[in-house]
Amino acid sequence: MTPELQNEPKLDPLGLILRAGLFILIGWLSLNVFATLLFWLTASPLITGAFATFGAAAVANAITVRVYERGKLSALGLAWTHFPGSNSLREKCDHARPSAEGVPRW
Repeated sequence: MTPELQNEPKLDPLGLILRAGLFILIGWLSLNVFATLLFWLTASPLITGAFATFGAAAVANAITVRVYERGKLSALGLAWTHFPGSNSLREKCDHARPSAEGVPRW
């Protein structure tokens, strides 16, 4: 066990219930708001369901991480950078290009 993990304070049950309750409340409220607005704008149940669920989850996660952990949305793996796309393109280009022996790198 690393020293950083040993020094972390234990969560009391009431604090855990409050964190989970706030997350559920924010998620439920934002899901209702997003679903109503998106259905009013698009009138498509498929688009409404997909984007309202993602939006509610992103908002609930961002608020609770910011409140309790002083973190950012990138801490949840939702960073908006160009790196994932460039890595994917680079891997595809590297595999398609033949190696020095003339054999493709698979």
